[in-house]
Amino acid sequence: MTSTSSSPVSPDTVTTRQLVGEFKPKHWVSVISTLFAVIAALVYGGFWVGQHLTEAKTEAQIAKLTVEMTKLESTAGELRAELKVASARNAQLAETNAAWQSTHQKTLGEMARQQQEVVSLSTALGRASNCTFIHEQIRSIDMQMKSTGSLVVFSAGEEWKKEQSERKTALQSQLAAYQQQLGQCNS
Repeated sequence: MTSTSSSPVSPDTVTTRQLVGEFKPKHWVSVISTLFAVIAALVYGGFWVGQHLTEAKTEAQIAKLTVEMTKLESTAGELRAELKVASARNAQLAETNAAWQSTHQKTLGEMARQQQEVVSLSTALGRASNCTFIHEQIRSIDMQMKSTGSLVVFSAGEEWKKEQSERKTALQSQLAAYQQQLGQCNS
């Protein structure tokens, strides 16, 4: 604004070009300093807002992760408790299994002993039955021998006497065989 007159300038009539054209170096220093200060303030404000937003997001994430961590710790505690219960149950089952196995082994031993006793008793019963049979046969043969040739027959011929003698010999042979078996029946 190079005006030779000292008339006042109306702001309505002055253009930006005219105004900037009239700037002196000190004005430029002021404008640049002001612009720099405004830009610095905007940059700092943006940085401050960004930092606070980032901090807020970080705090929200920390809170969320803290909640998740608390849930995980709770779940881990529950799992540890369940593991202790399962371990105790496992130990109890192992003890019960060992007791059952011991009882099973004792039962097997008792069954083997009783089975051996049954075999022994069966053998003894078989021998006793055999001895009883032999005794009955000996008594029967003895009765037959007493009745052989003892009947009084009015007409006893030689043939009848021979038959009676052969019969007595056969009965004595049977008696001797049964007496021999009787000596071995309890062994």
